[in-house]
Amino acid sequence: MNACRAGDQTWALAHADMGDPTLLAAALNELLVSIGTKLGATSTTSSSSAAHSLAVTGATPHAGSQRQGLSGRLPNGTAVQAEVAVFVLGTTVVQATVLGPSLPAEAVEMFFGSLRAAP
Repeated sequence: MNACRAGDQTWALAHADMGDPTLLAAALNELLVSIGTKLGATSTTSSSSAAHSLAVTGATPHAGSQRQGLSGRLPNGTAVQAEVAVFVLGTTVVQATVLGPSLPAEAVEMFFGSLRAAP
């Protein structure tokens, strides 16, 4: 995982090679469930649109690729917002996350819009 802090937000990118394409869907789902559980999160959008499909340039198309907004709390009780994207590159799953007390919409869109995958 690579992460940095800028302003009040943490920006992170993590990846793991699953080695087996049959494991990708479960891994993508677990990445989203895991961060949601850690934050005690709820979706920041209506349930009908809580997750949005995601297309990252150069990524391997996968039905489980998506971006989701979450609202929750850190272990110390501090309220946080998060935007999380998960996608696939070959047999590697990738998670991009922005986390903070508030999320500047323009910076968040620039971060997710600039994601590119390369072999």
